[in-house]
Amino acid sequence: MIPESPELLSAWVQALAAVVQALFVVPATIIALVTLRRSSQAARRAATLDVLLRQEMDPAWKAARYSFARQRDAGAFDSAAKVHALPPEMQELVITRLEFYEILATMTEGGAADEAILRHYYGDALQRDVTALRHFIERMRKTSGSSIYETVERLAARWRR
Repeated sequence: MIPESPELLSAWVQALAAVVQALFVVPATIIALVTLRRSSQAARRAATLDVLLRQEMDPAWKAARYSFARQRDAGAFDSAAKVHALPPEMQELVITRLEFYEILATMTEGGAADEAILRHYYGDALQRDVTALRHFIERMRKTSGSSIYETVERLAARWRR
C-alpha cells in the first residue's frame, strides 16, 4: 500500500506528519489550558489569603473589629434613631467595616478572590453585620442618594442561600 511515485510518497509522508503533529498538539493544548486554570485558581487563593492575613494581623483592625462587635451586640444599630445618634467615631468605625466588606464583595464578583475562603472566614460576620446595619445603610443611601453598599448586600444574599 506504499505509493510508488515519489510525489505520491511525499504527499503521503506530509499527511502522516500532519496527523502525528495534531496528535501531539491537541494534548499539549489541553495540558496548557488545565495548567493555566490551576495557576489562576492558586493565584486567586493566594491573593485572598493575603488580604485575610493583612487584615487580621493589623492591631488597629482587630481593635476596631472588637469595638464594632461590642456595639453591634449591645444593640447600637437596632433602630434608625439609634443610628442617627451615633457619635462620629462610631460612624467612622461602621463605614470602615462596610467598606472592607465592599472590597471583599467587589473582589468576589470580579473573580479576584476565592469566594469559598472568604465565605468560610467572614460569612457569619458579614451576615450579622449587614443585618445589624440595615438602618445605617438606609441612612447612608438617603444622605448620598446612591445605591451604596449594594454589592455587600448582594454578597450577603448569595451567602444566605
